[in-house]
Amino acid sequence: MGAGGATALAAHPADVEQQQSEESLLDMLPDKGRLSVEVDAFDRAPSWETATTAPSYTHNNNNNNNNAMPLTLSRADRVSFRMLVRRALQRLALVGRVKESSRIQAKSYSRNVTDRVTADLAEQHKLEDEFLRIMDKRTHVLTKTNRQAGKSQNKFAESAGELATLTVELRELTFKLVTHLKSDPNVPANVKRVAMRRGELESLLAASLDELASANDPGAPTFATKEVGVPTVLREMVTGELLKMQEEAEISRKESEASAAVRELRHAIKTERVTHDELMKQKVNTLANLRRQLKSNRDTDNANLSYRHRTLLYDNECSRRVEDTRLFDLATQKRKLQELKARENKDSGTVQTYLTQRASTLSKSASRWQTRYETDTVTKDKETETLKRDHQNSIVRMKEMEGIYQQEVANKELREAEERRMKVLERLNMESGERRNRAALKIQSLYRGWKARGGGKGKKKKGKGKKGKKK
Repeated sequence: MGAGGATALAAHPADVEQQQSEESLLDMLPDKGRLSVEVDAFDRAPSWETATTAPSYTHNNNNNNNNAMPLTLSRADRVSFRMLVRRALQRLALVGRVKESSRIQAKSYSRNVTDRVTADLAEQHKLEDEFLRIMDKRTHVLTKTNRQAGKSQNKFAESAGELATLTVELRELTFKLVTHLKSDPNVPANVKRVAMRRGELESLLAASLDELASANDPGAPTFATKEVGVPTVLREMVTGELLKMQEEAEISRKESEASAAVRELRHAIKTERVTHDELMKQKVNTLANLRRQLKSNRDTDNANLSYRHRTLLYDNECSRRVEDTRLFDLATQKRKLQELKARENKDSGTVQTYLTQRASTLSKSASRWQTRYETDTVTKDKETETLKRDHQNSIVRMKEMEGIYQQEVANKELREAEERRMKVLERLNMESGERRNRAALKIQSLYRGWKARGGGKGKKKKGKGKKGKKK
């Protein structure tokens, strides 16, 4: 697997193009430190006239003649130049922050791609282990006894479904891995874009130098053209160094990519060969196990078929004997039932004759009893009428007796009330006589006591005495 495949998997082509363009812009400025120092000198110096070490631009032509052309700028020119340079630096701000070289980036991309491919290979190995596990499971299912044949068939069908799903996953993962290994970035398009960015930067630097020269000396030649005979030293120098560095970087990059691709391809081929050998060994072992299992299954099936044949034969003989015995019993039972039927038919004739005679006798008896019933009914109706009349008379008599009884009961109650009243009066008279006697006796006793105490004598006269004064 080449470094191109690593770049395609590790980063987007647009990001790679941006990074390459940034590196090319940095390469176009061979003396970036000097440019920043001079810009800082512009800011720090109070004026170009009083500065002890004023910055100057020296242009070298193709004949190696050193002609110095100092630039003395006013404050407005310095401000204008600083604005132009800052504008260029703002457009190159992102470029100024890039620190890694293309070789380091290529190694990083290769490392990322290697990690992705390693992850894919690990997943593929995992799926292969699962495939072998399912095959072992199927082999174990096939070796089970006949009593577990139903469950074994269900598990065998389930393992077949898992095996199909796993095969599809392995195929998809292999296709994905091959796609990663075969992918390659669009290098010519990136190179064209980098060249376009380099041309824009050259135009920007030429325009800035022209504007500086025109601001200092309106009649001075510009650095953007060659018609006036003044060589554009800065552009030629930058372009020459750029081409040289580009060629060196391209050669180094190609060599690095080729070496990395060879190493990775050797490693991938070696890994695939080892994996293929292991897989083939496992398949051979699996095939041998399957053949042994097939032979064992054939022997088991033959033994099962023989046992089943003998079992069915014995079952059929036993069933036939049982059926013969059953048929003999049924024939005996049929003969007995026929004899019983003939005997019952004979008996039923006698019973029918008896029942006919009995029916005629009973019909005569019924007609006789019907006549007696009607006679008895008439007699009983007459008796019922007589009883009803007697009952009515009895009711009338009973009502008369009830009236007499009620009158007697009322008279009796009056007599008993009078007797109770007389008894009460007698008792009251007796009690009143006793009270009078007791009262008389008490009065007599009181009187005799009074007499005894001298109650019949006269009262004594009171003696005269002094009358007290009335108060």
